[in-house]
Amino acid sequence: MDLTYLRLLIDERIPAGGTEADTSFTDAELVAIASNCNDDINLTASEVWRIKAGMVKTRIASYSLGEESVTYASLQELYDHAVLMSAEYKKKGSPTAVFSQTPPDVLHEDDE
Repeated sequence: MDLTYLRLLIDERIPAGGTEADTSFTDAELVAIASNCNDDINLTASEVWRIKAGMVKTRIASYSLGEESVTYASLQELYDHAVLMSAEYKKKGSPTAVFSQTPPDVLHEDDE
């Protein structure tokens, strides 16, 4: 799994001069998620975005420190974006093993 590309898809780039500790997910966590998604990069991205949607509830909407004030995007906007990204990457992912098998031919056109 190309973790650099995955980090681009999930908007979790390691900042210049930084480490994976400066992101929401360690490389080991991403590898574990990928393993549970059969190493499909799109399904992995979908799952990470789903997890990120759940993490929104712990985010701070704004803060002030002295004369400095910072306001982030609304929590609902962050949640909606994460859910949308999860759905988009899920569509691109490989179908699960259940759906990848050929269904039985129960309607025999030749038998009519």
